[in-house]
Amino acid sequence: MNKKEIAEIKKTMSIERMCLDQISACYVNTDKEMTMIDDKKFLSLPEEEIFKYLEIFKKAFSGKLDKNLFNISIKATTDEKSWEKQDFLIKLKSDQKNLHETLFTQIIESYPYPENYCIILVHGTYDVPGAKDVDGFADDVSETVYEHILCCICPVKQEKASLCYDAQSIIDKTGAKRIELPISAFLYPAFNDRAADVHEALYYAKKYEEKDDILLDAVFASMPKIPAEKQKEYFNQIFEECIGDKNTFDTVKSFQEDLETRMEENGNLSTPLSLDKEDLFQMIGDAADIEIDENKFDNMYNDMFGKEKINAEHLAEKNMMEVKGHDILIRVKNTTKNMVEQQMVNGKLCYVIPVEEGMTVNGVSVKAESKK
Repeated sequence: MNKKEIAEIKKTMSIERMCLDQISACYVNTDKEMTMIDDKKFLSLPEEEIFKYLEIFKKAFSGKLDKNLFNISIKATTDEKSWEKQDFLIKLKSDQKNLHETLFTQIIESYPYPENYCIILVHGTYDVPGAKDVDGFADDVSETVYEHILCCICPVKQEKASLCYDAQSIIDKTGAKRIELPISAFLYPAFNDRAADVHEALYYAKKYEEKDDILLDAVFASMPKIPAEKQKEYFNQIFEECIGDKNTFDTVKSFQEDLETRMEENGNLSTPLSLDKEDLFQMIGDAADIEIDENKFDNMYNDMFGKEKINAEHLAEKNMMEVKGHDILIRVKNTTKNMVEQQMVNGKLCYVIPVEEGMTVNGVSVKAESKK
């Protein structure tokens, strides 16, 4: 799913566009025991309760792709486990009421969260409106029905003991348990090209470090793509190793300029530019103006990324070029990065920035003056 498709489904998690019909939930204690199972028609809930659930569901679509939100491929192959997982999820989507307890058990057995938590499973049927025409008007007649499930795993915290006013008297409120926003969630099937894609799911993690590989394997028999920070970290290692002594200021700047050009040519498409192994091999060689050891590059890329492509946005410094040393940090807007140069000054190689009118130091305007 891309940003636009995620935003479209997130908008259905509102009173105005709500398409949810069935909700199931269970409470799991610290002994990994399922002590409560509840199953209801979503629209039968009090309005105040519906609002609270919708806040939980909207959170499952928040954050950035490849940082909090991950597209999970669950294409069934010859692997029997993959077939079983996909088959179960397809059946669950159509028969949540009878199969939700099986899913809850899978999650409880694989999820290592040590505290109390709640699993909430909701079913929805979204009548996908037609695309907008050239005049910006959408055809209200639905061409596609997107049937889906959303599962959220939410911590349950004990409320602090307190005295409360209930319009009649002051009472002691002790022991209440609060369901918090989800730390993990998934949507199945994915909403790709504005239609259901049973071969993919969207997975949410509050933090990438908190994603649970065992849970993902138990539910999907699959893993998410490498996140943005790791993609950049791994690529930088490949870049430095493959160009050796040619890893200069001008080489890095040349690579970034090539990257920015390619992103501009890609335009403002909802699907970001992806670079494969061949693209990056050529770009690094062109930037360093050398022939790179292809075997070395292939081995490093395959070890770190496998067959995965890299999102170009994860390699680019957004609107900024950064030069960092032990005790210095220089940030320059991309539009003026050519002002920064390397020059020999008094026998030392230095980064040189022209001094112009209108400059400030610690917020204080300073005049440009030359020293003899």
